[in-house]
Amino acid sequence: MKTEAAVMQKLIEATIGLSTTVRKVPVVEADPGDIVLFSAGDDTISIWFPEPGVFPTTEIVAMQTGDVEVEIPADATPGTYSYVIYVHTAGNYAECNSHPLMIIKGP
Repeated sequence: MKTEAAVMQKLIEATIGLSTTVRKVPVVEADPGDIVLFSAGDDTISIWFPEPGVFPTTEIVAMQTGDVEVEIPADATPGTYSYVIYVHTAGNYAECNSHPLMIIKGP
């Protein structure tokens, strides 16, 4: 008889902070099934994942203000992905090392 291990879903916080005039976001490390909380404060943001492997569409969030929760699909392919956060209220993109990075960990 085959049994499946229970998967513990985690909440991963990614606060979009202000560093001088640029919004900064940390590197996000998440497992499939986790929820990533992008805390944008009073900012309005849009999030895109242009690379395939994580989400079924490129646009994840369109012009949402405040906290944004994004669930990593259970079938997300492990890897390191660049993604884009546009901060509409600031008129620029959030930065990490360059573009924000999300690492989907594998088994």
